[in-house]
Amino acid sequence: MRVLKVTHPPTQGTDVRKLQKLLGVPVTGRYDQASANAVYRKKLWLGYQTPDHSAGDKLVAYLNGTLKPTPGMVKRATAYRKHMNDPNKRPTPPVDKQAAHEAAVRANAVSLMHLLLNQNPNVHYPRHDVRTRTIFGIATMAQLQRELTAGRLTIDCSQAVTLIAHVAGAKDPNGGGFKADGFTGTLLRGSKGITLAQARPGDLCVFGPGTGHHVVMVLQAGPDPLHFSHGQERDPIAIRHSVESKFQPPGARFLRLPI
Repeated sequence: MRVLKVTHPPTQGTDVRKLQKLLGVPVTGRYDQASANAVYRKKLWLGYQTPDHSAGDKLVAYLNGTLKPTPGMVKRATAYRKHMNDPNKRPTPPVDKQAAHEAAVRANAVSLMHLLLNQNPNVHYPRHDVRTRTIFGIATMAQLQRELTAGRLTIDCSQAVTLIAHVAGAKDPNGGGFKADGFTGTLLRGSKGITLAQARPGDLCVFGPGTGHHVVMVLQAGPDPLHFSHGQERDPIAIRHSVESKFQPPGARFLRLPI
């Protein structure tokens, strides 16, 4: 089967229907965001080292049993299920509702980053680094998809992470209730500082001293996190922290996404 990714409008076909049956989700024949989220969750459950929202022959093989997970995948899957307290075995108690909400917001943020990466030609950067619009009115997936379809989504780095936070269901990382776009300085004031080791998908990293020069969002956590970065017209891109650091002023500061 072809490699399925989040697109707008969604990809359709019999291969999508086959995948949806294997995933146990509604069979619509459209590879929409709900199907992509199900793929991401299934990859976590299978023990993928770097799960994403795309689906191809290998995932189908794992799902139908013709390909068995490697020992490393089994180990990661076991650790993940233990971390999640295996919701298939017992209901999530009320005290875990906040944790479940946070996990959902972070998963939404990851989905949105992949969507913008896949829609790179429709995501633009302000000419001469001068903003010509605001984005605080884009609060839903439908509004975001309209902007992408029209090819008019023109945002800078801080607008990008603020937009993702808004649509994902997080609180305003600028601390302003999404009443304005904000910039790296307001992100530094509005979000709690954390260490690299504490960074999780959806958290932020501001490069540069003072009020900051550039901000990215963590796409995959780890010793050398993979970031979502939108700092020029050819972006957004996925880039490792160690690589992005070579192009940015020193003084990287990680921030917790407020949820």
